[in-house]
Amino acid sequence: MNNKELITELSKNTGFTQAETQTLLEKTCKIMGKRFAEMDTLTIQGFGSFEVKKKQERLTIHPVSGKRLLVPPKLVLSFFAGKTFKEKIKDLQPDE
Repeated sequence: MNNKELITELSKNTGFTQAETQTLLEKTCKIMGKRFAEMDTLTIQGFGSFEVKKKQERLTIHPVSGKRLLVPPKLVLSFFAGKTFKEKIKDLQPDE
């Protein structure tokens, strides 16, 4: 599903116009981005939670040259599915 399909589906389910839905989605993503920049955890009841984690620096070996390289620390966004969401996926049949 791409962005346009998501907006179409949301507008059908909410009764908002596609323009209103697109604005709502953009503002939601903007708010989420601000919270992630502040290193906050964002939890959506029944869906899951997003958390910004810091990966420590580490040593790695370049596969072609064999040189050891130091990978600097970085921030990554992690998602943990909520219980309700996990149960919905678990109940799906492989052919659905």
